[in-house]
This record gives sequence, structure tokens and C-alpha cells, in this order.
Amino acid sequence: MVLGVLGLLGKEFTFGAFDRDATIAVGYPAGRLDLVLLLLIELTIVTSVPAVGTILSVALIVAPAATARLWCDSVGAMTAVAMGVGVASGVIGLAVSEQWRVAAGGAIVLTAAGIFALSMVVVPGMGLLARRAAGASN
Repeated sequence: MVLGVLGLLGKEFTFGAFDRDATIAVGYPAGRLDLVLLLLIELTIVTSVPAVGTILSVALIVAPAATARLWCDSVGAMTAVAMGVGVASGVIGLAVSEQWRVAAGGAIVLTAAGIFALSMVVVPGMGLLARRAAGASN
């Protein structure tokens, strides 16, 4: 359901996120769009809390988005990468949980955090390795 609404209103959400006044000037109902976005976030959190808990739910929302932000410049690409990181974290975390008999929620979030940490090191241009290489050449 969330993906369907995001597919239908993604352009409007993006427009409103960058320029609320222009969104209103063009005629989009900015207040209603804000309400729909908040309800989608609430729906995502409410459905994930029973599965993994409050703190882990927040981590599962933030870590993939933060990772995608390191790699992408456009909102569409960030959304796709964040979804991929989230799915990969879930699959890898569940495999780790099954293999080593640890809590699934914690394994999934640690996987997402690990992907983020690895990205902080290797992302081209602004990762720790790129900055170290740039400092060494100066």
C-alpha cells in the first residue's frame, strides 16, 4: 500500500519537500500531501514495531535512507537504493539469524548498520578512503 501511494504521489512529495511555497503556488494541496506522507510513515512504523520493536524500527527506516544518500544525488535513485539496502539487510540479517541462532531484528539492523559503515568507507568522492587518498596527494 505504501509503495502504491509513493508511486502515485512521489513527484508531489518530492516537490513539496524541496519548495513548499512553490507547491502551494502550483496548486497542490500541500497540507493534505503532508498529512498523507505522515500517515504513510506512521503506517510503516506501526506495522514494523510488532516485528522488531521501536528502536529497531527507527533504525530500519534511517539506515537504508542514510546509506542511499551517500551513494545518490537524485531522489528517485535514493529511493531505489534505500529499498535495495533494506531488502538486502532483511535477507542477509535473517540468514545470519538462522545460521547463528540470534535475534532476527538485531541481525537485520546490524546488517543495515554494517552496510552503512562500509559505505562510509568506500563511497567514491566522500568516503574515508577517498578523503585519505585526496589528502595524501596534496
